Amino acid sequence: GPASQSVQAFADNLTRAFAKVEAQMARVAQKTGQHLQTMQQETGGLNSALAGLTRQATATAAVFGIGLGLAGVVKVLQETSAAAVRLENSLVGLNSIAKAFKADADAAKVAALGLSRDGLMSISDAARGLKNLLATGFSLPQAINLMNAFRDSAAFNRQGMLAFGEAVARATEGVRLGMSTLSDAAGITKNLSQILKEAGFNADDLSRVTTDLNVRMALYTGILKEAKPFQGDAALLTKQFSGALSRLKTEIEL
Repeated sequence: GPASQSVQAFADNLTRAFAKVEAQMARVAQKTGQHLQTMQQETGGLNSALAGLTRQATATAAVFGIGLGLAGVVKVLQETSAAAVRLENSLVGLNSIAKAFKADADAAKVAALGLSRDGLMSISDAARGLKNLLATGFSLPQAINLMNAFRDSAAFNRQGMLAFGEAVARATEGVRLGMSTLSDAAGITKNLSQILKEAGFNADDLSRVTTDLNVRMALYTGILKEAKPFQGDAALLTKQFSGALSRLKTEIEL
């Protein structure tokens, strides 16, 4: 009857709208290695598509009196739109830091995409981690190595209830700030100052990590050494049920 046709029309409209969002998200990913201005335009297009979909779902639900059933859908769309904003902000920040520290900004964005490709962490968290490490003074290849080390250690050893991407990003903040209370979030529990002491430095040399190349390299080598027992754990996590849940959550968070 008319009622069933109306509901079917609504479902068809919603399906087409979702397809538009998915297409826009695909374009965002494909443009990652290109100029930031293009990325911003594509991300802005994603936000517009999501906003339009939210308005359409809400209005159509009101017409057909099925607002309660769509509440979850609208909430997810709003959260996805917020995630798109976080993605854009993360890439803008990564671009700025990369340029400030003479790193290839486009290569940094491609690296963020690569670190998130297995779905365990979002592009936003990957960009945040790279930004912290570049701001500490590490080169892009060194930053990528540290990110992979933290990813492996975080797979089964991260703190408490921290999500995978949050644990990795928080660990990089600990390195940048010289705070072991943050750096052990990803499962490397040895204090950063202890790592330096074992390399022949004083504990208070940690405050010079952003300005002293020798301190920075000692910390870099020490962190990689501490993470070595966990090598390959991130790849192993992708095969576990918890890894599948993490990837599902990341698909919503970008």
